[in-house]
Order: sequence, then structure tokens, then C-alpha cells
Amino acid sequence: MRRPSSPYASSFSFGPGPVSTTLKALIAANVVMFLVTTFAQSVVAYLGLVPTLVLHQFWVWQVATYMFLHGGIFHIVFNMLALWMFGAELERIWGTRYFLKFYFVTGIATLLASLGAGWLWDRDGASTVFLTGGGLAAVAWAMLALLPQEPRASA
Repeated sequence: MRRPSSPYASSFSFGPGPVSTTLKALIAANVVMFLVTTFAQSVVAYLGLVPTLVLHQFWVWQVATYMFLHGGIFHIVFNMLALWMFGAELERIWGTRYFLKFYFVTGIATLLASLGAGWLWDRDGASTVFLTGGGLAAVAWAMLALLPQEPRASA
């Protein structure tokens, strides 16, 4: 999909295009969670995934909130850059509803995979898990899978 040209615009462009409302909301949620956990680190125990708390005390919100936690400034900056680069294009191709479903389902699938692997090393399940890269990695892999199917722009 070509962008409309303007006589005042450069012939060069960067990135996939404008940021949708959905991507703005995902990025904002990640940034807010980063700021909250940076200035109030005690909330990581409530928002990060602790398997024993989910299974025995039913802290089920952790299944979703763990996807929005980041380990540092570079972690969030590069994750949000990747979310914008790959997510905008996937949302354009798939639509908002399917993109969001894909993002959260793969984030939860990553949770299950990391819990399965973590069980081998941490059998009591008391460690806190925060793994934002799960849904994001799936978005990047989906973009790689779709890339050959997208028409190439002529130079």
C-alpha cells in the first residue's frame, strides 16, 4: 500500500507508517507498566508472574500483566520499536481484532512454554517471571513468515 505523495515530502520514509490506536494503547500500557515498576519495584511481585501464586492463590491477572513488564530502559525501547515496526504492518494485513488475539494468545503460549521449561529448574515455582518478548517474538516471526507474500515496492 503506497502512501499518498506530497510535493513537500521527502522521497524517503522510515517505518511501516502511522501508529494505530491499538498500537498506541499497547505501547502506552507497556510504558506505564515500565514507569510503575521502575518507581515502585514492590509491585513486580504482584504484576510479574509467580506460578505458585497463580495456581494456588488464583492471582490470574498475572497471566496478562507479566507481558507488560520490562527489565530496563533498553529492553522497553527496543521492544516498543519492534512492536511498532512489525505490529503496524501485521495489524494492517490482519486487522485489529486478529492482531490483538494473536498478540495475547502467543504471549500466553510463551508463558506456558516458559513455565514448562522453568519447572525443570525451579520446581517450587516461586520465581517471578516477566517475559515481554513472547508475544513480540511471535509478531516478528509472523512478519517474517508473511514477508515473501507481500508485494515488493518498485524502486
